[in-house]
Amino acid sequence: MYVALKRGFFNRGFNGPDIHKMISKDEIEYMREHPEQFMNYRNIHDLIGDIKGNKTETAIYLNYGDIPNPHSLATWKFNEEGELMNSDIEIMRDGLKPKQEMGIKLLDLKNFKRMLSLRGCTENEKIFLDVEQTRIISNAVKELSTIAYENIKKERDKAVLEAEKIWDSTLEVPPGFHLTPQE
Repeated sequence: MYVALKRGFFNRGFNGPDIHKMISKDEIEYMREHPEQFMNYRNIHDLIGDIKGNKTETAIYLNYGDIPNPHSLATWKFNEEGELMNSDIEIMRDGLKPKQEMGIKLLDLKNFKRMLSLRGCTENEKIFLDVEQTRIISNAVKELSTIAYENIKKERDKAVLEAEKIWDSTLEVPPGFHLTPQE
């Protein structure tokens, strides 16, 4: 994590302690603003990896359940493509924010552009790279919109349920309390 910060690299770590005591406040803020560059997957039961907390906000917690050695790298599960799997044997996406996923893809594209530019990009390659960048950003916006829509629906459903409870409570007359027809 420290080397990635100081050298401008991408970091994906496992069970690493937080480095906030080794860096400046500005560097901590930079790490918080660039979550796609700094990802530290931690087993939620790993006391060693979490010993210094999460002040840089780079930790992405997974729960593999109560296992004998939660700090061991052997506890992490990957599929054939090298993608991290969660405890339900699904590709680990829920710990990543859409902004992080978009940042990772844009960083990969930036590195690809740099590699192409060493020999000079053709006009077709430039157009392809611009289209690819647009596709990555539009997919992230779509995913964020879907998440926002689902959250709004949940809040609406919760509010409707609460309103129905209040309405139902007005239909019940408390014991010993009777209204006259005029009332």
